[in-house]
Amino acid sequence: MATLFSSLRRCATALALTLPAGLQAQQVTLDTRDPNQKQDPTYEQSLREWLANPRHSSPLVDHLPLAPGIPTPRDVLGYHVGAPRILTHYEKQLAYYRALEKASPRVKVETIGRSDEGRELVVVWISSDANMRQLAENRKNLARIADPRGMTDAQVKTLLAQTKPHYHLMGGLHSGETGPSETLMELAYRLTAESSPIINQIREQLYVSITPAADADGRDRNVDWFLRNQSMARPVASVPAAGAAAPGDSARRPATGAPAAFGGPLPYWGKYVYHDNNRDINIKLVQMRAIVDWYFTAFPPIMHDLHESLPLLY
Repeated sequence: MATLFSSLRRCATALALTLPAGLQAQQVTLDTRDPNQKQDPTYEQSLREWLANPRHSSPLVDHLPLAPGIPTPRDVLGYHVGAPRILTHYEKQLAYYRALEKASPRVKVETIGRSDEGRELVVVWISSDANMRQLAENRKNLARIADPRGMTDAQVKTLLAQTKPHYHLMGGLHSGETGPSETLMELAYRLTAESSPIINQIREQLYVSITPAADADGRDRNVDWFLRNQSMARPVASVPAAGAAAPGDSARRPATGAPAAFGGPLPYWGKYVYHDNNRDINIKLVQMRAIVDWYFTAFPPIMHDLHESLPLLY
């Protein structure tokens, strides 16, 4: 839970710091609550129960606003994001983002391809109602800014003045780092539903986009493994030999030999990659190629890749 709140806090802070320079000169607001917006009492109660140390929270995320007609993650998933001993399968994540899209014109879910195992790959866009109506035009402007050849300095300055920044957040590039994909669902809700001054300013001045789980296939492998371990009543007596394949698994399982408290050795990360999707983006993977191809249609100036340190230790 503390890891999720730290990730949420950093995302919100980074988004605020990305606001256009002209707006920053007018002093970016840091007010984190709208006194007229109702808050979710079950969230605040859960926060008190789940956080051993209240310093792990912050005014950015110590409350959950409610907006008529816009579902919270709990409304769709059945639990608050960050609930102990729960992780969310990729299909349920997509169901939540689709519910947000259906509820608000501030949200658009864009399909960008299919994973190696056929899961839908998406980018979730969030901004103000007015900005979303100009999304296609803003993308064209960013493409021209990315390659300004043939334009004069005056034309470039005019184009910059007409274009809003685009901030992209990506979770689950390492599918064993499970927290960011959870975090992003709640961040998406806050950016859609919250009416605090700081969130209003972010929504009006930025386009935010989200990759929920870059390695969707590996995400589900890790959630399956995690949830299976929750249900185990006792430790296993032995660990399969290094390189052995569990029933139903590919023989390509890596030679790990690492002991595990429950349920056998750790799962490998994806169908074709044992570990690292990000050192060279590994464009042999269909899902990695889809992200690279999408980048060259959207040209986000900022790509914020959310990682997580030692999740299995925690």
